[in-house]
Amino acid sequence: MRITTRDIVGVAIAAALATALSFLRLFELPQGGSITLELLPVFYIAFRHGAIHGIAAGAISGILQLILRPFIVHPVQVLLDYPLAMA
Repeated sequence: MRITTRDIVGVAIAAALATALSFLRLFELPQGGSITLELLPVFYIAFRHGAIHGIAAGAISGILQLILRPFIVHPVQVLLDYPLAMA
């Protein structure tokens, strides 16, 4: 399987859109957390280009969230809550 420049740009745009949509909260839950449309671009890339591209877009989006809005209680949480959960 060849990875083209178009695929890389699609994954990057999906990760950027997911990060932007994470700031738009539709509903704030009383015990914390919120409902967002964050994973829609990642699902679209996974549906359109395959699972590997979707996993890459999700992992990149998780790393971007870790950089922009970190909330870390335990060191293992860094891996489990951000890149692994989004991937």
